[in-house]
Parts: sequence; C-alpha cells; structure tokens
Amino acid sequence: MDLADREAVARLAKRIDWDFRPVEGGVTLKTFIDGEGVTVHIRTERVSINTSAVAANPGVRRFLCRLQRRLGRRGGIVMEGRDITTHVFPDADFKFYLDASAAERARRRYLQLKASSLPADLKKIHAAILARDSNDRERKINPLSRASDAIVIDATHLTMRQVAEKMLRIIRAPV
Repeated sequence: MDLADREAVARLAKRIDWDFRPVEGGVTLKTFIDGEGVTVHIRTERVSINTSAVAANPGVRRFLCRLQRRLGRRGGIVMEGRDITTHVFPDADFKFYLDASAAERARRRYLQLKASSLPADLKKIHAAILARDSNDRERKINPLSRASDAIVIDATHLTMRQVAEKMLRIIRAPV
C-alpha cells in the first residue's frame, strides 16, 4: 500500500479487526490483527521504518487515539507511546517520559530481533530510530514531546526491571 495515500491507509486501519488480549498471567496485552498475533512483527525494522509515515496520518491517529482511550477507559493500565501522556491520556495519574540514547535503543531492538530469530542490522536500526525520532518531533499532529508534568527517567543504563522498580517507587511513595 502506498503510505502517502492517507485516505486508503486510514480506511485500512479502521477496517482491520484490532484485538488486545492479556497474556503472561493477564498482565501484558498482546496485539492481534484479524486474529493473528503481531506483537513480534510490529517491532521489526520494516514496520519501524514506516511507523512515522503512518503515525503522521491524521485519520490513523484519530482512530488509534479512540482505540487507546477505549482500552484505558477503566483505568489501571500502563501504556507506552509517543503521545500517550500529551494527547491520549493527558490527565493520567502518573506520567513517565522514558528516554535512552538512540544507540542504546538500537542495540536493544537489535537484540530483541535476534532473540526472535528475525533479521537485524544494527546500523540500519540506529538510522531508522534517528529518522523516526526526527519525523515524530516534527510531525504536525501530536508530535513527540514530553508532557510538562511527566517524570523523566533516563533508561540508557537501566534494565527493564530497574526502570519498573523506579516507577513503582514513585507511584507507591506517600503523597
């Protein structure tokens, strides 16, 4: 599909049967499209390279925002995304802005892909991350930015567990 054809891409997003199912003891939601598990696939280089073009599509953004808000309607959910705290849930109880160097994010993505037996090229991944960051900061609709009341965590030198523990300490701290 030509990603420049905004109307066609938005129609496709709306036509797809999106499903988010709990796995891993009901803690994590995995993404399914038309019944097929795609959680691993949406992290591939091919998808990552095209993410900014699709994310800049106003029709897709509006549709996905409604979908995300429906998922979070009852609360008690943790979401990640480049506009979750600035646009999708600007009134969230806790907002974290996780950051890490582009080189470290590329290394992590490379290791994820290799662990899933998917092809990976570290240099291409790094270049794609830099391009996506730039595109997402400059897009007109809901650009990548840090919410003014978000707590910044530099995760460059932290494990996923250390980041989670840091966030939980903040959430559990007496007010």
